[in-house]
Amino acid sequence: MFGYLSSSRCRSQTLAVSAVNSAERAKILDGFEKGEYDALIAMKCLDEGVDVPATKQAILMSNTGNPMQFIQRRGRVLRRFPNKEKSIIYDFVVVPSKHPDASLISSDRTILEKELRRFEEFAETADNERQANIKLRSLRIRYEIPEVETDPSEDTE
Repeated sequence: MFGYLSSSRCRSQTLAVSAVNSAERAKILDGFEKGEYDALIAMKCLDEGVDVPATKQAILMSNTGNPMQFIQRRGRVLRRFPNKEKSIIYDFVVVPSKHPDASLISSDRTILEKELRRFEEFAETADNERQANIKLRSLRIRYEIPEVETDPSEDTE
């Protein structure tokens, strides 16, 4: 899925498409960079080989266990661009249930543990690091997942 989105407060019209050829995609990306579109919607087509430095905000709705894809997704938003001072990334933690109990199976726990490690790494460089870590700790407590202790010998400072 690739397209652009607008609302009554946006300047452009709504478009949602399931498949866009490379020429149309280039045209849309160029229009986004020029400010003709306020938002882009993309599913699994911005992971590699697409440059969108004008992006100031992103909502990441699809987690990935692949560290390279995660880095690429963040990099799409964090690139420097004229008149862009910072970027805002909203990323979602996927949790198995709002009311966990002993029936939380090990595969769910393993997925959540990986998610929490990924978010903790991301939080280290975020403006809201403290708030993010408080929320992440509360998830660890709720789901009874111990905090990962760092090896003091790994500290370089």
